[in-house]
Amino acid sequence: MSFLQILRRYCVSAASLALHFVHGGIVVAGLLVVVYLAFGVNQYGLKGPWLTGMLRSDNAPEFVAWVGDDNLAVESTVRGGESLSPQMKRVVDYLSRRYKVSSLGVEPLVASAEDVGKRIGLDPLLLVAIMAVESSFNPIAESPMGAQGLMQVIPRFHQEKIVDQGSDASLLNPQTNIVVGARVLKEYLVRTGSMQNALQVYNGATNDAVGSMYANKVLAEKQRLEAAAKRRPVPPVQARTRTAAPAVVRSPAQVGPIALAPRLPTLLQETREAATVAEASVAASVHD
Repeated sequence: MSFLQILRRYCVSAASLALHFVHGGIVVAGLLVVVYLAFGVNQYGLKGPWLTGMLRSDNAPEFVAWVGDDNLAVESTVRGGESLSPQMKRVVDYLSRRYKVSSLGVEPLVASAEDVGKRIGLDPLLLVAIMAVESSFNPIAESPMGAQGLMQVIPRFHQEKIVDQGSDASLLNPQTNIVVGARVLKEYLVRTGSMQNALQVYNGATNDAVGSMYANKVLAEKQRLEAAAKRRPVPPVQARTRTAAPAVVRSPAQVGPIALAPRLPTLLQETREAATVAEASVAASVHD
């Protein structure tokens, strides 16, 4: 066998071995990708930063929308030098007076709600009304149930929306809280088909009466904000009144001895008078 034949046989064997390893590597890489996708879908569904990162390209803009939810950026910033419209400035003045908070502190919250509401497809004044009802514009508010921030979002129920805002995102950050709360409300609106029901689910109410009470409270606050924005008389806040229970008339037999004790002298006097009348009647009958 010549040297060239030996060299040719060696090259063919080396190439076959290399193709074998390449084929095995492709199979292993494919299996790893399938496992990664299965884990991501099981953990987050078809939403979340794991899928957003895969779809992001080097030439993509800095902010990428959350897949399948809305056109809201992962990280949005409050409009810097852009001032509020005159209508929204009047809303800020109204909120400052009613809730006794600084207008300088409320203004960026209203601006953020306006920006997020327009991009996600919700009325910005509705978001402001929810903040007013839920936290009275306290960004570090926390309920006994664990709801946090301006819009009182419970972290464990919406973790994927929080993570989508960044690894260090927190619901105590006003911007993050507004974005997450708006997405939660939009999700409930799509699911239920009406804002009344969406607000009911947002409040976590399962009872229709309780849910309607919360929804009506938010919508009433939104109406006051609209009136303030348009320089119309703001409807007064109606205080909740309790209907007095009807008086229950009980017979002496239904009243306990302790309850009858204060009236005992009166009852004895009435008994004596009745006995006197009876004796007089008997005497008159005998006389006749």
